[in-house]
Amino acid sequence: MERVGPREWTALRAIILIARAKGEIVSTDEIAGYLDRSKSYTEVILTKLRQKGFLVSNRGPRGGYILGIDPKQLTVHDILSSIRDPTSVEDPLDDDLTPVIDVLNEKLRTITIESLL
Repeated sequence: MERVGPREWTALRAIILIARAKGEIVSTDEIAGYLDRSKSYTEVILTKLRQKGFLVSNRGPRGGYILGIDPKQLTVHDILSSIRDPTSVEDPLDDDLTPVIDVLNEKLRTITIESLL
């Protein structure tokens, strides 16, 4: 994970909101409203998180999302790196920043979602 953009921040904020619900289902509309994002944009992010196993979706009129993994086991790095577009072009300056990026990534691996609640 090199850069943190709007998609990554959106994913992290969504996970924190869902984790705060402590097992209660949170609807896509609630999540989109909290994030101040469109429902369609939010659904794209939530789908990626569900595909990674971080969320479980429930369909139907009372549908929505719950965490699919214990927040003690889920890290900020897990979330941010799961959303990053693997086809994005690397910035040549990233090579110069590799030591800094490595330190930041290592720190992000130690911050659990539970610690942010």
